[in-house]
Formats: sequence, structure tokens, C-alpha cells
Amino acid sequence: NVTYGRDIVLSVINLATKEIAGVSSIVTKFGSALKRWFSNNYYDGVKITYNKDAMNIDVYINVCFGYNVAHVL
Repeated sequence: NVTYGRDIVLSVINLATKEIAGVSSIVTKFGSALKRWFSNNYYDGVKITYNKDAMNIDVYINVCFGYNVAHVL
């Protein structure tokens, strides 16, 4: 089995998100701070859920003005 630290996974997500054209930033609003306090799997715009042998990652982003959201994904 291979295991990764939470900080390493978040760093990879952050770097990969910055490489996508049209992405302004990862969402870091006040609401995300509340979610982080009350949830063990939410970190500043990133939600990580673990399954038996997989990891699901949701990344909440801000899209640059003028970009079509469907094309950013």
C-alpha cells in the first residue's frame, strides 16, 4: 500500500490547479473556514473524501472573467 500525507496531496492539487488556463484561484472564502473547522475532509476550497481503495477530490475554483466555465474544466 502507498500512503500520502494530506499536505502533499493538497500541494499537488494547488500546483495542478494553477496550470489550468482560466482558473483565477482556489476558493478561499469565510465559508470555507467554517467548513474546515467542522469537517475533517475540507481544506480551503478542496474537499477530499476517502473510499475503501480510492480518493475523491472536489476543487472549488474562481474562473477568470471572459472564460467559459465548460472550457476551463
